Amino acid sequence: MFVLGGLGIIFMDLALDRNRAYSVRVTYASFGISAVVISYLMTMLFIRIKIPGYLY
Repeated sequence: MFVLGGLGIIFMDLALDRNRAYSVRVTYASFGISAVVISYLMTMLFIRIKIPGYLY
């Protein structure tokens, strides 16, 4: 889960390169954002399973 979030941040950083094609930058950015969101949601789900009543 943490590796997926880290890869998402790396892909968002790669999306900032102006020398890449626009479609590649959009693909990198969309994958990066979705990877970070999925990683966050899965980490919170894991914590809520392990610690019932967390953040309620």
